[in-house]
Amino acid sequence: MAVAHESHGSDSGLELQDSVAGGRHTLVLSGELDMESGPRLQRLVVHLCADGAREVAIDLSKLVFMDSTGLNAILSAQSVCRDHGTGFMLTPPNGAVRRVFEITGVMDALPFES
Repeated sequence: MAVAHESHGSDSGLELQDSVAGGRHTLVLSGELDMESGPRLQRLVVHLCADGAREVAIDLSKLVFMDSTGLNAILSAQSVCRDHGTGFMLTPPNGAVRRVFEITGVMDALPFES
């Protein structure tokens, strides 16, 4: 099983690392997911799904900030994956980012790993 790591820069406060193993892409997000960086996440997920990724897992545990645009990027990623028949999973966020999911009521509607 090959494992590849690719970093997708840190413009606008978001560091995005893609680890690939057996068709599963694990996207580790660090920093801030907001109106500047959300579209970058969306573009990457669209690209991965179009290229035939088996599963996209987004690790939110290292995010320190997320606004409503960032939340929309996560919801959009889930929708894109569903449309392409690609598995989708999230690693739960911590602190203030977790609170955004709880306040908006989407915590129970998303597939979080336990």
